[in-house]
Parts: sequence; structure tokens; C-alpha cells
Amino acid sequence: VVSLGCGFDSLFFRLRMQSESPLCVWEVDFPSVVKRKCLLIEQSGDLRDLLGSYVTPDDNGPLVLLSQGYKLLGVDLTEVSSLDAALNLAGLSWDCPTLVLGEVALCYMDPARSTALIGWAAERFRDSRFVLYEQSCPSDPFGRVMTSHFASLNSPLLSLSEFPHIQDQEQRFLHK
Repeated sequence: VVSLGCGFDSLFFRLRMQSESPLCVWEVDFPSVVKRKCLLIEQSGDLRDLLGSYVTPDDNGPLVLLSQGYKLLGVDLTEVSSLDAALNLAGLSWDCPTLVLGEVALCYMDPARSTALIGWAAERFRDSRFVLYEQSCPSDPFGRVMTSHFASLNSPLLSLSEFPHIQDQEQRFLHK
């Protein structure tokens, strides 16, 4: 699993609690976000136990926390070449079947950059599926409130106007 824009999601830990099966989750978000997440993980004995042995490189590079089944990377998703390099550095096998998750991340990116990220994933992963979970339908009553809320937080949903409906997202992916 490669989670793009992981934030403080607990996917790896929930999966690890459910199964001892071999699993590798690669989580990527801005360096400032994943460094805070790393501190929270290190402060929790329960989470550390689920990780097993791990390292936290001190070189200010993109690798923030590494264990056998969990990789936490600090990379700006708009910089596809940096993302590619960080995943390579952390030892990702591009040939393994991979689930790529985009959970409320691409919508904050410039449409050209988020589309480039989708294209990169389509080309780079040999056997993958991309699951996108994001806001849609900005013109319905709830959508207007939602977009107004994010604008008031100075967090505009940059891709939403270009890809407002699920069908628009489907076409976006099919053409990559």
C-alpha cells in the first residue's frame, strides 16, 4: 500500500492489529506532517510495539521512519521526481502488486500537478490500483458549504473545479 497524503491516518496500525500477515505500507506527506506523526508514534508504546524494530534517520532527508512493514516519508507530492527518488531510497519494489491511496490530498494540488502525479503512478507501478477518496459535487448545497469552509481556512480545493464529479475523475484516470 502506498498512501499519498497520509496525514495522521492509522491504516498501517489498524491492519497490523488485524493480521500478522506480511504487509508493507508506505505513507507519504509533507515533511512537517510526517515528522509530527513520527513523534506521536514514538510516544506511544502500543504503536511502537506494532512497528517492531525501526529506525528514524537523522539526515533531514525524506526517510522519516522505517520498519520492516512501515515506511514514513516526508515529500511534497507536487514534486513527482522527489517522490520517486524517496520511494526508491526506501526500497520500494515497483513490480509488486500495489494499492495506491489518494485520500483528500490531490484536491489541494494544482490540477496539472495532481494529474501529473496520477500519470506518474500509472507509468511507474507495474501492477497497481489507485483508490481516490476526495470531495466532489461542489455545486450542490453541501458542496457549496464545504468549498466555502475550506476557502475560509485558506485551504482551497484547487482540483475540485476542474474535476467536480466522479465521472470527471474517472475520465482523468482513464486518460492517464
